[in-house]
Amino acid sequence: AKVCIGTRKSGIWCSNTAGGEWQNILAKGEVYDLVLDSQKSGIIYASLGKSVYKTIDLGKKWEEIYLEERDKVVVTSLAISPNNNLLVYVGTSNGEVYRTYDGGGSWQRILNDDKNSEIRRIVINFRNSKTVYVATLENGIYRSYDEGSNWENLAEKYRIDWRDREMRGMMIFRDLVFDGSGQVLFFASDYGLLKTSDTGNTWQEIKLLTPPNSVYIRDLEISPQDRQQIYYTTDSALYRTFDGGATWLSSRLPSSRSGQAIVVDYQTPNVIYLGLGRYK
Repeated sequence: AKVCIGTRKSGIWCSNTAGGEWQNILAKGEVYDLVLDSQKSGIIYASLGKSVYKTIDLGKKWEEIYLEERDKVVVTSLAISPNNNLLVYVGTSNGEVYRTYDGGGSWQRILNDDKNSEIRRIVINFRNSKTVYVATLENGIYRSYDEGSNWENLAEKYRIDWRDREMRGMMIFRDLVFDGSGQVLFFASDYGLLKTSDTGNTWQEIKLLTPPNSVYIRDLEISPQDRQQIYYTTDSALYRTFDGGATWLSSRLPSSRSGQAIVVDYQTPNVIYLGLGRYK
């Protein structure tokens, strides 16, 4: 399996041997996000601070395709259409989303969050690539049915009771991920975990071992072959369920470093990759 990781100090590393050996394919920069083309294995887009770079040969050559020229604004999120590797979305730290249909030749601003909340994640439904979700840090999740031409903020659909201080944690975004079928979308926040099976019109809470607002969910992952298998990592522990959240197991991380990212191997779902950050 091919695995690529972005780091904050040493660029991008890739492995063609499921982590057995690694090659540094971009040695510079602080990597905020990177996306691989699911159809052509050599195409990668990466955001490094104010720039977005593209390679079509797995890092032998890189081309800068986007440059953010405004002070204190960086590129925080990327997404590539599963059906068209020239259709790319870029999210920025000041709440804007840009779209290109020609692989970075020209860009159009398609979203400007009214509170300028940082764009933390852009997720495309691989069953219907016209449906796009954009998650802000503190101002809800936007949904588009037309590749980003029109947007709706889904925050009101969470059914938050603003009188309940605990429920306000739903507005602090942590992660957003589809299951392997592309039919169920999972949303992690400071409050906990929600899921939707109707593109975001209604949401159901998944009970966790930990009380609402008590842990920082660093990353969320769903088994690509079984949506009942859910994983999330915190600074010091890995939580997992094999029955959709009815029961949970927890284990301490095998390191003194904090958990930052978790990935379940698509072809071999019993193989899990854990990305670690700085010391706790």
